[in-house]
Amino acid sequence: MSPRAARIALAATAAMGMLLTGCSSSGASNAPASDVFVVGLNAEPPGLVRAFYPTQTASHVGLAIQESLVSSDAAGDIIPALAESWQISPDGTVYTFSLRKGVKWHDGTPFTSADVAFSLNEVLPLTANGASVAPLISKVETPDDGTVVLTLKSPYAPLLATFTPSDFNVIPKHLYEGTNLKENEYNRKPVGTGPFKFESWANNDIVLVRNDEYWGGKPGVSKLIFRVIPDANAAVLALKTGEIDFLPQTNNQSALDLESDSNVFVSKNRGTRSLQIVFFKLDRAPFNDPAVRKALFTGLDRAQISQTVLKGFGAPAKSSIPSTYWAYTPTVDYTSAYGFDTAKAAAMLDAAGYPVKADGFRFAVTFRYTNGFNGNPELAQIVATNWRDLKIDVKLQQDELAVWQAATFTDRDFDASTVPYDARLDPHLGVVRAYKCETRKGVLNTNPSGYCNAKLDAIFEAAAQEPDQAKRKELYRQAQVIVSEDLPGIALTENSAPQLIRSSWQGRDEFFSLGTFAEFRWAALKPAS
Repeated sequence: MSPRAARIALAATAAMGMLLTGCSSSGASNAPASDVFVVGLNAEPPGLVRAFYPTQTASHVGLAIQESLVSSDAAGDIIPALAESWQISPDGTVYTFSLRKGVKWHDGTPFTSADVAFSLNEVLPLTANGASVAPLISKVETPDDGTVVLTLKSPYAPLLATFTPSDFNVIPKHLYEGTNLKENEYNRKPVGTGPFKFESWANNDIVLVRNDEYWGGKPGVSKLIFRVIPDANAAVLALKTGEIDFLPQTNNQSALDLESDSNVFVSKNRGTRSLQIVFFKLDRAPFNDPAVRKALFTGLDRAQISQTVLKGFGAPAKSSIPSTYWAYTPTVDYTSAYGFDTAKAAAMLDAAGYPVKADGFRFAVTFRYTNGFNGNPELAQIVATNWRDLKIDVKLQQDELAVWQAATFTDRDFDASTVPYDARLDPHLGVVRAYKCETRKGVLNTNPSGYCNAKLDAIFEAAAQEPDQAKRKELYRQAQVIVSEDLPGIALTENSAPQLIRSSWQGRDEFFSLGTFAEFRWAALKPAS
């Protein structure tokens, strides 16, 4: 018996067996074992509606069920989803969406413009990026069931990027109206319009069944099972033996080890890249001095960090915006401006007024990081070694994730702290939050350094309102120059998370052709013939 057949047979003896063999509670006929696709999750999601639960696990399950107005392709360009087309007024304030005809919610209720209007008015303000967009909306009109007209108070160029599934989901008005949206029972058993329908959630298995009427093409598998396997090594072993088919989250070392395994396909550089940034506490000496920050940057061997930590899944960062983005400008290149040079960095610290003192050190720095992110311990060790070579007294402080988050983003209790930042589909949604003026204390901040530059904020605001992308690129060029000169945070690397799938599955290239990390073209995926 093959590992996959053994997996199915074993599961069939459990309480969930009727699900794994393809029998639904409605008595549907059995599906062949190869028609079942099993995805490994590293944790149980808190809920299944991404708009309310912005975690990776919630995304991987929820985005197979629920959709948004638009999506994005591998290049990051916006493409149609529930809105098959749209028109934007010349002044950039009126968006007219034409919705797909004949789409139904999984319970059979027709999908209409009323669902979109309800979601824009009620859901959008509750989402991470939508909270800042919602106040810009003047009104939402529905002249007919297939049309939505959204009017803004002022132009907002990243609007469509805000409407991708990773940030915003359209939810069924008839199941949510008049309820507490975040506590609604359907957050754990979603009703969507997507390629799969929710069936059950029990015993660490979340089971979805194919939506045969899906507008985007019938999925190539009849049943989708998300299985929680918290231990990373156990998850990799399950993939190797065929007990699961897909690992959307894994560590770089495991991906590197499996590149030579003919049974596993490693998807690289998919979706938006994230930047690994070291932020400095700018109201604490000597980190309040840009000359010191530039010296510390020059003293870091980012090539070694890339090789040791990323293991080929990424590269040294060139700027505060990933070099793969349309908004990146070659005017800024950290590799040439702040290339690794210990002797030069030491001279820069001398010139800044921080010579080596009698105790053998220039000054002390506490470098905080969490073990909750892949590769952070190795990164911290390289940083410590590089800075100690500059005669800096480095104390490494490893925190549990919750402790680190509070210290970095709420209490701002650090000298330097390393943070992974998702750059998102538009710089205004991802990069800007790391540098936009935000000096609140005791509340969650997205700009942990406390950096505040009125000129930079004005550029960010102008870029958000400028509809012409070429002009936006010029504004972001100006912004990158300012950040590269002030360096409130130093971008170490551009990271890309590998995803692992059994190579027996066909249509992998198209399956991975969407732009965000948790969206897939399910119609493309086919079992081995």
